[in-house]
Amino acid sequence: MRILTLIFLPLCLWSQQSEVRLSWDGTQQLQLGELLKEVPSATDQTVFYDDQSKRFSITISKPINTHSNTAYSIQNIQTQAFEKELDLDLSQFNESPDVLIYKTKGRANNQVVFEIEPFVVKNNKLHTVTGFTIVPKTTVLSRIQRFQQFSTATASHPTSGFRFEVNKTGIYKITGKFLRDLGIPIANVDPKTLKIHGKGGQMMPLINSEINDYNYGFSENPLQLVGMDDGVIGEEDYLLFYAYGSNEWNSDSQTAINLYHDKSHYIISHGGADGLRVSVNSSQPVVEDAQTAASVDLHFEEDLVNVAQMGRKWFGDRLLHNASKDYPFQLVNHAGSTPIDVKVVAAGSSSNANQLIVRVESESTSVNFSSTQVLTKASENTASLLLTPSSNDVNVNLQYDGAGLSSSIGYVDYIRLTYQRTLDGGDGQFGIHTEPSASYKASNTDAVWELHTNGNISIYQPNNGNVYFGQSDTTERFHLHNSNDVYTPKRSDYGDAFTSPQLRERLANEAEYIIVTHDDYAEEANKLAAHHRTHSGLKSVVLTLSEIYDDFSAGNIDIVAIRNAVRYAYLNNSEDNKPKYLCLFGDTSYDYKDRVPNNNMIVPTYHALHSFHLANSYMSDDFYTMMDDDEGDLGFSDRMDLAVGRILFDTKEGALAMVNKSIDYSLAQGDWQNTFTILSDDPDKEWESIIQERLDALGQQVVYNKPFINLHKIHSDAYEQTVSASGARYPGVNLALENQFIQGSLAINYFGHGGEGGLGSERFFDEELAQRLYNPGRYPLFITSTCEFSRFDNPEVYTAGEASVANPAGGVIGLISTTRQIYVTNGISYNQTIAKHLFAYGKDDYPTISEALRLSKNEFSGTSQRRIIFFIGDPALKLAIPKERVELTHINGSQIDSLEDSDKQLRALDRVNLAGQVSDENGELLDQFNGEVVLTIFDKEIEKTTLGNDGNGTFTYDALGNVVFKGNAEVENGFWNIELIIPKDISLPVGQARISLYAISNDSNK
Repeated sequence: MRILTLIFLPLCLWSQQSEVRLSWDGTQQLQLGELLKEVPSATDQTVFYDDQSKRFSITISKPINTHSNTAYSIQNIQTQAFEKELDLDLSQFNESPDVLIYKTKGRANNQVVFEIEPFVVKNNKLHTVTGFTIVPKTTVLSRIQRFQQFSTATASHPTSGFRFEVNKTGIYKITGKFLRDLGIPIANVDPKTLKIHGKGGQMMPLINSEINDYNYGFSENPLQLVGMDDGVIGEEDYLLFYAYGSNEWNSDSQTAINLYHDKSHYIISHGGADGLRVSVNSSQPVVEDAQTAASVDLHFEEDLVNVAQMGRKWFGDRLLHNASKDYPFQLVNHAGSTPIDVKVVAAGSSSNANQLIVRVESESTSVNFSSTQVLTKASENTASLLLTPSSNDVNVNLQYDGAGLSSSIGYVDYIRLTYQRTLDGGDGQFGIHTEPSASYKASNTDAVWELHTNGNISIYQPNNGNVYFGQSDTTERFHLHNSNDVYTPKRSDYGDAFTSPQLRERLANEAEYIIVTHDDYAEEANKLAAHHRTHSGLKSVVLTLSEIYDDFSAGNIDIVAIRNAVRYAYLNNSEDNKPKYLCLFGDTSYDYKDRVPNNNMIVPTYHALHSFHLANSYMSDDFYTMMDDDEGDLGFSDRMDLAVGRILFDTKEGALAMVNKSIDYSLAQGDWQNTFTILSDDPDKEWESIIQERLDALGQQVVYNKPFINLHKIHSDAYEQTVSASGARYPGVNLALENQFIQGSLAINYFGHGGEGGLGSERFFDEELAQRLYNPGRYPLFITSTCEFSRFDNPEVYTAGEASVANPAGGVIGLISTTRQIYVTNGISYNQTIAKHLFAYGKDDYPTISEALRLSKNEFSGTSQRRIIFFIGDPALKLAIPKERVELTHINGSQIDSLEDSDKQLRALDRVNLAGQVSDENGELLDQFNGEVVLTIFDKEIEKTTLGNDGNGTFTYDALGNVVFKGNAEVENGFWNIELIIPKDISLPVGQARISLYAISNDSNK
């Protein structure tokens, strides 16, 4: 086996050696990137393919608990040859399968997951894995990982203070005068109590375990006080501290530019306990052969353009074919003839292979890019040059070779020049990189500051004009200090005074439903929260972004601060009171910094680092729901711990309309809540017949599990296709779909092609229809398995999905929809999984829509494409399915249970009396229920066959019969009855009719 991962896990509820058998039955179509390939099909298992890792997998999950530890291995892997010859590149498969074993935790659901590569190659022939043995072994570990609790300590979290800004990384000088100008009464302040809090321009880590406590964003910074030994702060006295600007390298995002802000804030406070101070030391002992030079970086980077308008990678200069540009660098105190390392990271977009030529003096290299594909808008690469420059003025020339195409474009990400700099501090302060085992000597410097990984700082002062120093186990970096070159902070544009919103108490007491929004929309968000307190019984809290940033990141914008606020609530509440739902209240954008026109960034989302692929360069609000230690980068093992939804708007009017729409929906009644509509695309290619077939089967499965559902089918290929100058169209489909909106459907599920402009190349649904619809109080959930229908992070494009939910008196109540392109086979799998949870197969307790999606995503592993699926809407909403039941108990005065089948037949022109009752979910009569029952009788199902409009075969299916009667009956004290005459124009011969019932209470609260 090439990779076998052993992990130590809590004792398994399922802890015995287990045999796993996999059965293979025929083949299936599976999308491999931009190609659709035939691969073996597993019985009762889903074969996943992840386009990013180029990996096939089958997933086996088992429940575990957390009482002791178990290690797992997979042994005795059995395979067999797959007899059918398939058009697959066998070089992509190994001789033995890769196996990944990992632990996941989604809320209280702990699992161990086994992902095994199902295909191998032996003797140049494809084999499938048919079985293996999972072997547990109880193990005593010296260290047991536990889920980390945020500290509730407040020692390093000031309740008040004063803000200031820094613009770059280095040693800053803050005078008594600056403190006084901020508003600090320096004459009355004990300097020993001065404290500076915050991480400045550093982006906070994505992984939870890298953030040690709640106060991470308010970490206290060590200070050096000068002139304050007398206990008094004079105007000329000052303090020194090391600050981080927004130009810090971040390995998570591979950039030296803060993604979220250019203004790096700190908070200064006074009073209470003494503040943290630097440790001042003499120089380390003299080392005769100490190095007198160390490595430094010169980094050039600009964020001007996002190539594909997605992802978190931004680039600087755009170079057209044959264009070139010079980038000058100056080496300060370059150490002799030591070489320099020039690294260039760039991207190219061309339909041919292309390159960026890098020239430095007489040396050259190239950054090579592959050609773009249908789904890939650019490719990124790196090149380096190592050379000894002839002077300290180094020019890096970049010339883009677009393979002769004028449409080709090169994009510069960053240029980094690394060289050995003499440790002479006379030219100003600077930071260096050191080697672990080396000793160094710095001259002409006032001190060398050693920054430690735990946040402490040691200062080494000169001894006979030199400072000797070297790394310790906790060294993070060294910085040479020059008192004539210290940086000066500026007062904050946000104002001087800082007051903590102290969110902790609110988050620990009323946080089942958390709404996060911009301050401008707090009023509308509070209206929604109040509704769910009274109507849904949820402890609801509204958090504004300014409150979150002020309480979790010292006022600095960072999406991790939002996640940390949610996580604080999650880890500091009992299991019953943990946050269940998170609402991101407002639109978002791929541009965190308002660089694009009409940017509508209200509440930020997470963007993937991979930024060029239309299917894999996702955005995701799932980031805010990952609560466990090892989660945060949205890896395969990350599981959502709470459900999330986003309500889209970018004006106050839009916000209020969406809140009112959500409230109206939760109070709505009507027999439309018994209807489920499916809409399938027509097959443009022969293999696409799978779309209508699988969607039809899904609809039938819903009805099988929930017999009260009336399934309305709109298979577009069953309608006449017309062709005009604008292309093929289905006017009958447009009319049928619009009628379903107007009459009402509980949910509408579309499967097929689509895009930002609408559904299907034939425009079954578009922005114009979305805005025109008028169906107040009858809003369906819209489930769309298609591409980019609801991509809402591009402010330059208004999608049909956005329009459908934004309509204040029509359209939809919410969308389970894709925001990037989804592969057909993934669409099939996720659609089936969502239906199972949304309609609560085998249960009467329905989850909220967002919770159904959470459960589905946690189950839908093996591909990053689960992240492109969003719930757009109020996450506290459930499908409008009443808990109460309407039962038909008697036909013509006789109990149904006592009747023979012949007595249940309804014949043309028969006078029939039907009677029944309204019951609770346990079948008990609701004798206080008064109102009316809507009764609908459908004729037997109609067999239909699609027309094969595009010549790709036909499909025969059963459709819901015509309505032969619809009427109302009064309900009194829970009982109802109605007398009717069966119309004469019912279908022949005899078939199974369908009676649908819906009760409406006179009490609007029921």
